Amino acid sequence: MKSFTKPFTSILLFILTFSFMTACNESNSGASSSQTPPPSVSSNAIITESVSEMEDMMNLNSNTSIQSMAFSTPNYTVEYANERLSVLRGSGIALYFTKYLATESYNFADDTIYKDTLVVENADISFYAQKTVVDNGVHVTLEMHQTVNELEMVNPIQIYFEYDYTEEKPIKTTIVATTENSSMYSISVAQFDYSTQIAYSYNFQAATSDTAAVKTALTAKNFDFEKFAACTVSYYTFAKLHTSNNTIESYGYTSNGTAESTATSNDVSTLYNSIYGQVKNACVPVDLLDPATAVAKVYYADMWAYGANMISKIT
Repeated sequence: MKSFTKPFTSILLFILTFSFMTACNESNSGASSSQTPPPSVSSNAIITESVSEMEDMMNLNSNTSIQSMAFSTPNYTVEYANERLSVLRGSGIALYFTKYLATESYNFADDTIYKDTLVVENADISFYAQKTVVDNGVHVTLEMHQTVNELEMVNPIQIYFEYDYTEEKPIKTTIVATTENSSMYSISVAQFDYSTQIAYSYNFQAATSDTAAVKTALTAKNFDFEKFAACTVSYYTFAKLHTSNNTIESYGYTSNGTAESTATSNDVSTLYNSIYGQVKNACVPVDLLDPATAVAKVYYADMWAYGANMISKIT
């Protein structure tokens, strides 16, 4: 995304192509059970503190042709600086949208689905947002529903803020974006782990012929490298960013790339399984919000301007 000057540059504006890092540990970050946080902690505070932790961890306040995966090896080098920037710009827009929802003066209540409707470039667009307190923090859902020439598309993003209510501090933040259409299925996950200071990036695009198998395995939390390698993919990036010393463990592939990596299948398998083990709970597909229960509110253009402004400052 090169320009953030307009609320909409195209109908695909909200398809955030993350080069992510996210995950949930063996506690279920996608849990939907509601709870009431301690009186000293609000959902807005959890979100705001978590975004602040991400900014500190990632040093934002300083200047610093489709083939079967079974026959593909990494063909480009993923550099720390580039992947850091990609992750922050990709996942950051969702985080700053969420921080907007957590701003007290904008009056977004917990457990309420909010809807803003727009007509842009011959497209009918509805944007939905909800934040809910769960057993281990806050779960935020953002959805863009688009209808263009009678073709309907839904682009959901899930954000999980894991929080330690006893210590009253953020544990990790996870962002998950999925896109599914007649030609492909893609998932991008970013995780910022505040205890280890490691950011995880897990994202790939598979052909539509593999969609059912991929979603089944993701639901079962057993989409290991063997299953992944059997898919037809056009790209992937898997990375661990060690933010304390600015180093990276990573492999990347694109079907139109050139061979630059000497990695073996075992090398890729080891890193893939390590990263997937961190993010697998967050990768489980979740139900979409119920539009029938949404409350109308005009907010998207203002939220977009806020998020775009924050992202434009990331270097």
